[in-house]
Amino acid sequence: MKICPKCKKHSEFYRNKARRDGLAVYCKVCMAEIRKAHYDSVKNTEEFKKGRAKYAANYLKNNRSIQYAKNRQREINQIVRSFRHERYIINKFYEDCPKGHHVDHIIPLKHPLVCGLHVTANLQYLTAFDNDSKGNRFDPEEF
Repeated sequence: MKICPKCKKHSEFYRNKARRDGLAVYCKVCMAEIRKAHYDSVKNTEEFKKGRAKYAANYLKNNRSIQYAKNRQREINQIVRSFRHERYIINKFYEDCPKGHHVDHIIPLKHPLVCGLHVTANLQYLTAFDNDSKGNRFDPEEF
């Protein structure tokens, strides 16, 4: 059984393959104290803060493509979330359509002059007769 040289007790030790006995020098309790004391003494020094800032700037400079990819993925995720929300609103618009009415695109989706979008701002309720008579017509002077 190994004895910790700091607290002089038999205790649990971390594994360390580099050492001959395969165990760390100090026990787990003493190692925690050593790490905490070291971290507390280093973390608030100006040298540590400068080192972190230099590391962050250097990392960003050397891994710019990774940062761009992460930012692009964030943008894509935002677009997907907004697309899902818009799709939900459009589905709700179709579900709420009154009986005897159709959902009509104000600006047609396919037209020689314009191309409308499938968004809620381009949708309206029309009676079946009005929608069938309108067809794919679009009068640019109305807008």
